[in-house]
Amino acid sequence: MAENLPTSANTINQTVCDSGSDSAGASSGAVAQGHAMLPRMLGSYEVIESIGQGGMGMVLKCRDNSLKREVAIKVLRAESCNDTVARMRFIKEAQITGQLEHPGIVSVHLLGWDGDDHEFFSMKLVSGRPLHKVLELWHADDKKTRTDLPLARLISVFERVCETIGFAHSRGVIHRDLKPSNVMIGKHGEVWVLDWGLAKLLHEPESEEPAGKRMGSGVMPADLGNYATLDGTVVGTPPYMAPEQASGKPLDEGVDIFGLGALLYEMLTGQPPHSGKSLREVLARAAKGRVTPVNRTLRGRRAPRALAAMAYKCLAARREERYATVDELLRDVRAYATGERVSALPDTALDVALRFMRRHGRAVMAGTAAAAVLVITLSVSAVLVASKGREARDAEAAQQKERAARLEAELLVASKDGEARDAEAARQKERGARLEAELEKQKTLAATAESAHKRLAAFDPYSQAMDLLMRGQLPERAAELLKNALVIDASFPEAQFALGEALRACGRPLDAAAAYAKADDLSRAIAGRPDLHAMVAAGFALDGAGRLAEAEDAFARAEKEGANDPLALVGRVFRLAHDQKLSEARQVAEETLKRAPHLWETHFAVGYALAESINNGLIPPAEWSQPAVAALRKALELSPRQAEIYVWLAITLSHMGSADAHAEALACGERAIALEPLNGNRYITRAGYRLSSGDLKGAKQDMATAQRLGVAPVLLQAFDARCAAARGDDEETFRLLSEVLHTTREWPAYVANWAIVGINLRKFDEVRPVVERLAAQHPHFPYVFLLRGSLKAAEGNIAAAVMEAREGLKVAPYHIALHKALANWLHDGRQYKDSLEAADKALELAGADYSMKMIRMDCLLKLGRANDARDYLKTLQKEYPNQAQELNRIYEKLEADAGK
Repeated sequence: MAENLPTSANTINQTVCDSGSDSAGASSGAVAQGHAMLPRMLGSYEVIESIGQGGMGMVLKCRDNSLKREVAIKVLRAESCNDTVARMRFIKEAQITGQLEHPGIVSVHLLGWDGDDHEFFSMKLVSGRPLHKVLELWHADDKKTRTDLPLARLISVFERVCETIGFAHSRGVIHRDLKPSNVMIGKHGEVWVLDWGLAKLLHEPESEEPAGKRMGSGVMPADLGNYATLDGTVVGTPPYMAPEQASGKPLDEGVDIFGLGALLYEMLTGQPPHSGKSLREVLARAAKGRVTPVNRTLRGRRAPRALAAMAYKCLAARREERYATVDELLRDVRAYATGERVSALPDTALDVALRFMRRHGRAVMAGTAAAAVLVITLSVSAVLVASKGREARDAEAAQQKERAARLEAELLVASKDGEARDAEAARQKERGARLEAELEKQKTLAATAESAHKRLAAFDPYSQAMDLLMRGQLPERAAELLKNALVIDASFPEAQFALGEALRACGRPLDAAAAYAKADDLSRAIAGRPDLHAMVAAGFALDGAGRLAEAEDAFARAEKEGANDPLALVGRVFRLAHDQKLSEARQVAEETLKRAPHLWETHFAVGYALAESINNGLIPPAEWSQPAVAALRKALELSPRQAEIYVWLAITLSHMGSADAHAEALACGERAIALEPLNGNRYITRAGYRLSSGDLKGAKQDMATAQRLGVAPVLLQAFDARCAAARGDDEETFRLLSEVLHTTREWPAYVANWAIVGINLRKFDEVRPVVERLAAQHPHFPYVFLLRGSLKAAEGNIAAAVMEAREGLKVAPYHIALHKALANWLHDGRQYKDSLEAADKALELAGADYSMKMIRMDCLLKLGRANDARDYLKTLQKEYPNQAQELNRIYEKLEADAGK
């Protein structure tokens, strides 16, 4: 695609993207590409086409035949191959980028040399649009671009770039060439910072290059062309250079902070910070550090003042006037995104009011604005009530009583007929009723005025607490402030819900669930309707606390009382998923998303239902992992402070298998902890990742932290059971899981793990009734078939066990454990051909599994395919050196049998 090609001569990495073409040339030794001929092969890579080139290098789209994937390979152009400085810089780029493992940086796979001893390196092939092309359309008022990428989304892209550069700085690397053409936006929301060709390690001295390569002094080109990246003493792209960069002075992190400001400046104005008619003029302006303020540019007049102030602070001519670190800039970016004050812009009273309105839109509409109007209208009523006073009301009542008594006396002595007396009595009774109604009205107005004054008094601690929660700071202090607000005004539903949020961030999910329930009670009492948001939030909190049964009850209440409201349907999705009805959960989630795509909860429900369906083998991982990840990313885009979404995104990514996905999964786990540092459940999640990767020490540290923070005991017991299983202690695993089952309801996942261990320990009598209950309650849970099959296999009924596995695979055709069990049971039943087929399917899904590979090899032998078995055994010897003794013994036996 043309939009994927670079506009700058040295921004090659930005073209590491899928051009959409798969065509190759017809010649045997080269691939035709425009006017040039490319090599057919580059090392072990098959060249497909060129997808971009610049001053020193070009990027090729290639096929890695060994792993059956397409990659991007960067090579030096022919005229640069004999340039020692260019080659050194090229190698340095590969080495630096290869050490920066971050989701925002395209990963380098290999640095190699071709047959002519020329360097190349391979990278992940990514797809998307460069930011400068997006900004061109955005500032041209392209409707689709503006709809897909509103300003808030652009700022989210900028935040991701800042996070990436902050990571590089933490590793001692500066980029030195930040600009929109070096930022790529993927079609699923990914953001990459590209072209690290000018990156430099901070601890290294300035490079010594030949004088002919320097551009700090000497002759410069007459014009800028496409603003090519300069090499030599002056490095970078002139329209985006910091003053010290344009002057050829030593550089530190400040040059990238300036570059980030240049990115933000162009987002707001549609133009770079520096411009001119020639390269000399642009460099001169850059060296002076004079930048036109955002609000004085044609397109920047309507830019938010806070964003303009942040850009201007980044672009300060003097390094000490910029942000000290990228982290400081990130704090301001996130503060702006959540409606907080930014350090770059002093507040005015109007700023405070507008920011409060933006931050608490719903609460202000339902509470603050209403309260303000109430004060205006009720202040008149309050004055009226005060002017009359209690004595006036009492005097009026006394006078009326006296009149009534006088009338009664008059009626007794009057000679009027009965009809007249009745009529007068009715008129007096009506007057008395009107007076009583008026008195009640005045009392109501007084009570309403008092309620309004309470709400205003409670709003001060409430707003302070919301400030802390939005910043993700001091949740315990926020909880105290919210409790103070509720002491002042106990009928303040927004404060009650916020208390739940604060307590959840404090790592007290059970207390949070109780606060959410109280918010629901207030909504029913005040508005006469349930608070579905609070009910669903209570379900999430209880789920995170390990109270799965109570969580399911909360979701079920939301589903029942909300009818077809989207949040009620979200509750239904999670209730169905807990009940192992995942196919139905996916259908409801998709329906809910269509009805309410603006709610983060609906996107979370879709991602969760897909992730659980993948985990349970109901749908193919290769086909559905990306949609699950995309749904979870969208949920985070709508609500970026939801730690629970980060947890599920990490779980989903960790099952994808790639190194990039694993790295991002770890980053998501860290983000969840950063958002809720006092929530012990977040540390348990990270401990699980560390245990899986062999970091036992780190896992123990996380569990100690979780225990110190007071996490639910059932979660600690479940993790201890996992650790016992990892070290092969089945007795201890069974004991711990038994305690878990006694603590909570017989939850399917816990029961399945407990029963599998119990069967291994031959505790059949103890396990069998529990498995029967599980099957009755959850007949379509895949592990029901595995457990029943395991019991029948233990009794020696292999045929029945095989039948259970086959029935289970009709429900969950991608369930790895069922495929493995089927392969084992078929092997035990001497059905070697079918066992080989089942083993191949299990290996296709599970990848490396030593026991399954041994089953496969034995099936080959039993089927008389000795040569195939021998070849497969050689592969296993290379793949599993730790099993050398066993594998060598098998190989020797094969050789001996062949000799006979």
